[in-house]
Amino acid sequence: TVVDIEGNGRLSGVTIAQLGKRGGIIPGSKRKIACDTLLLSVGLIPENELSREAGIVLDDITGGPQVNERGQTGIPGIFACGNVLQVHDIVDNVSLEAEYIVEGVAEYLL
Repeated sequence: TVVDIEGNGRLSGVTIAQLGKRGGIIPGSKRKIACDTLLLSVGLIPENELSREAGIVLDDITGGPQVNERGQTGIPGIFACGNVLQVHDIVDNVSLEAEYIVEGVAEYLL
């Protein structure tokens, strides 16, 4: 989970950590990641403002981005997965979907 954000007027990085069963940070699990964008997904209704602004076609039924079998939108290099596409009742399903989609991302990049 994200435990800290860094930047001065603009995001420059985040610190993430693993949480224990009681919600506390597991010692030694913190890791800093340099980035300029952070997307958070909270709740079950997809927030697709960024998708709309990017010109990504949204699905009439789910409200999420239209993607191919590998999760790529109609814009090359932009992928989507998880609850932004469809509500997943079990986090394991989201994880499995993400593993599959990241293979498509890797194929695209290589």
